Amino acid sequence: MGDNKNQKALFLIKISLKRLSGINIHFYIPWIQLVSATDLLFGIEGKLR
Repeated sequence: MGDNKNQKALFLIKISLKRLSGINIHFYIPWIQLVSATDLLFGIEGKLR
């Protein structure tokens, strides 16, 4: 269930980033990595609880 929520958030972030950057790939890729990293951290944190 939480996965679905994350997917929606990720989708919204991607859309807003595309608008902000004018689909500037050099700006876009680091954001994807940042989001993936945060996702991993939250996933690990959730498992530890």
